[in-house]
Order: sequence, then C-alpha cells, then structure tokens
Amino acid sequence: MAGPSPIDHSSPFFASIAGQSALSGSTVRGGGKKEKAKAPSFAGALRDRAEAEREEALAESVPYAYRNLSPEQVLERMLDDVHSAGDLLREKPLPDNIVAYKGAVRSFVKYVVDRAFAVSESTSGGNILKRKKFTQVQVIDQKLEQLAAGILSGQKAQLALLERIEEINGLLVDLMS
Repeated sequence: MAGPSPIDHSSPFFASIAGQSALSGSTVRGGGKKEKAKAPSFAGALRDRAEAEREEALAESVPYAYRNLSPEQVLERMLDDVHSAGDLLREKPLPDNIVAYKGAVRSFVKYVVDRAFAVSESTSGGNILKRKKFTQVQVIDQKLEQLAAGILSGQKAQLALLERIEEINGLLVDLMS
C-alpha cells in the first residue's frame, strides 16, 4: 500500500480553506494544521461589555449639567441641590418645591448607589431543584456611603413631610378608584 500523496495546495479545495483561514485570522501551515490568532475570549468579551454598561450607567446617573465636572464637584453640586431644595421646601411647602426636592434627592441617591455599592448575584449547587439564588451587596466606597447617610439623616424633617404628602396622595388615589 502506497503512502499518502503529497498535498496539492493549488487545488480549489485547499485554496478555499486557505482563503477562509485568512478571513478568520488563522493561518494554514504546510502540514494542514491551523494556527489561530489570539482572539478575545467569551469571558473577556462579557467582562468588557459589563464594564461598558457600568460606565454608561454611571454616566446616566449624573445630571446633564454636571457631566463635564469631576466626581467630587458633581457630589458637591448635588449636595447643594438637596440642601437648597430642602430649605425651600421647609420655608414654602408648595407642589413645585416638593417636586424639585424629590428630584434632587432621587438624583443624589442614584448617584451614591451607583458609585458606593456593587451588586453581584450567584447561584448555588448543580442540582436545578435545590438551586438557590444569592445576591451580595458590597460597599465599594465607605466614605461616600457614610456621607450619604449623614446627609439623608440631616434631611429628616423634609423627608417626613414628603412621606406624609405621598401618603395623602395615595389615599386620594384610593378614594378616586
């Protein structure tokens, strides 16, 4: 029995394989083995995508007027907004002041939560029937968390007023339906 015949690289079959490997970034060596170029792994692509989504979420939590400022300046401006809206609400509890205060507190809390905490989810075990889902919240920036807790505790009177107003609005909605 004769040995294998030498590979004819000029045949259309081998030419198409060589063309496909050139498109995919791999090369065919003389022995027919492929050498793959370093391609990004799936886990790396997922990690990059998650990081990009986190950066987008962080950018969205900053009000448009503050997008070109440093994080410290953004935090200072947002604190000023909360305090000024809270003082205005305490002096004149008008609907416009309530809406402004709610918006200032909402944007401040969203900014702090996006930057001070990280949430990770995991599942336990391999058995699908006994599998449990765990959510872990990690504090990334302890100082930012303490600052937010101090600011919100200083705004107790305004938040209590807001809570009563929301309770009254809920009762009105219940009466209307």
